[in-house]
Amino acid sequence: MKKAIIILFILFTVKTMNAQGNLQFNRVVNFSDSQSNGGSYSTGAYVYQTFQIPVGKVWKIENVMVGKSNGVELGFVKSCDACAATFNNIIAYIYFTGGYAPDNAKFPIWLSEGTYSFIISDNNNSSQGDTLIGSYSAVEFNIIP
Repeated sequence: MKKAIIILFILFTVKTMNAQGNLQFNRVVNFSDSQSNGGSYSTGAYVYQTFQIPVGKVWKIENVMVGKSNGVELGFVKSCDACAATFNNIIAYIYFTGGYAPDNAKFPIWLSEGTYSFIISDNNNSSQGDTLIGSYSAVEFNIIP
């Protein structure tokens, strides 16, 4: 009898409790932009985008890419020494060729509703004619209660 009451209690608890909503696919979000130095830009040149994740939605950031193009060869992208990409204070990408290489974010990165700034910064002087390139790919989900 005692086991039956415990089993019924557990079944009732499992059926009535819901800790989170379900996620339903909504759309794919892709962003890509570049900042040309047009001569020589100084330390801190950046690609910048502000975006809003609406109430009832979450984003799953799948990938972030950062690089530079010399503009000579179409599609040629080289590594970006001392570059970083962030979503507000969340570091998604950072790269140093000088030996120091902190861990990059492990994808996916989940972003909840709110306002975010995607910033790619070049913390090293760039070669004249270089273009700073940044992109990300995300999946947006609806939160179904």
